[in-house]
Amino acid sequence: MENNFKVHQLWATPIYENYIPVEDNWVNFAKSEDYKRMASENGDITKDYYILEKLPDLKKEIENHINLFVEKYLKVTKDVSFYVTNSWIIQHHPNDQAQAHFHTNSLLSGVYYLDVPKNSGDIRFLRMEQMQFVFPSSFNINYSENTYQNCYDYPVGTTDGKILIFPSHINHGVWKNETNKKRYSLSFNVYARGKVGIHECQLELK
Repeated sequence: MENNFKVHQLWATPIYENYIPVEDNWVNFAKSEDYKRMASENGDITKDYYILEKLPDLKKEIENHINLFVEKYLKVTKDVSFYVTNSWIIQHHPNDQAQAHFHTNSLLSGVYYLDVPKNSGDIRFLRMEQMQFVFPSSFNINYSENTYQNCYDYPVGTTDGKILIFPSHINHGVWKNETNKKRYSLSFNVYARGKVGIHECQLELK
């Protein structure tokens, strides 16, 4: 039997990763903002939920990456444009973390890392129960190694300047901040405007 075979990876979930050089004034801004403790008691969030309006240069950079993702990779037509809706900064103290969660009322979500010391918490993506693999979720089979295809929990390393964009419905969380320093990351949600669908099913998003 030949070991040469081909696999068609249909309907994979893309996680966009790129880099925006961090500017000192962005970090200083993040550290000077007003925060409140989240109800989950595992981090602080800015009181302003539209924080990128105060950082127009960074907002423009992020929007450029959103467009690169949806146009060059996802191949979305020019009939639809994507834009940032809300945005906020998370401040994680030592021992803070983020539980598994997903974002509602958005199509794409993302995170930009402003100041993330080593070991302050990598992001992790978790396969949701309704996302079936080859085997159903009720069949708890063992694997010789974790891969993109079979893993339930996939960590992505965090470094200053990294930007990630992903479908909003994907469960994600953050490992514990195991340093004695604060960790700053900026999160954002994305929606679309324009015409989607055709004929009697066409809808115009404004």
